Amino acid sequence: MSPSRRAVFPATMLIFAAVLCLFPALAAAAGVPSDGVSITAFTASLADVGARTGTEPVESGLNLTLQNTGGRAANVTVTITEKGKALLSKSVTISPNGTYNLSLVWKLQGTGGHTAVAVITGENVTAPATMQTTCNVRLLPLVEHPSPWYTIPCAFLVIVVPVTGIWLLIRRMKGGEWLDKTGNAPSGRGDKK
Repeated sequence: MSPSRRAVFPATMLIFAAVLCLFPALAAAAGVPSDGVSITAFTASLADVGARTGTEPVESGLNLTLQNTGGRAANVTVTITEKGKALLSKSVTISPNGTYNLSLVWKLQGTGGHTAVAVITGENVTAPATMQTTCNVRLLPLVEHPSPWYTIPCAFLVIVVPVTGIWLLIRRMKGGEWLDKTGNAPSGRGDKK
């Protein structure tokens, strides 16, 4: 190798090493995901849910998806909180270039907006490492009971009409034979005299 080439070789290697070191930062600045674990989705199964009272708990589901874009398995801790209260803290291992899905029941107490925050910590965690979702709990309108003026005709139709019809049928029969309007058995039906 000529002397001029020997001087260029270390300089080229330094430039190459600098580009390799800066590439992850350039990729992140450009929005290209880097190798590591990140949250790809965090949603509430119900964005809006109704409650009969403001004190009864209602349920929604939380769904979390993590993705490992790295070439090796990664161990991370998933923490989901609401107003600083831990709903879940779990350690998971995600295979290389794999995804991990997590679902849990979210019990909501009280009306208004509820926000859950998911955070991942551990080895090889990349952005986004935090994501949040919201569920709104609202009061349902009260259902009024039907008025008695509606209930009375229904009771009349269901009870009185069938009972009256059965009573009239029984009254028109005598010993298994139908009676005519005068109360006598009609002629021609096998009257026994």
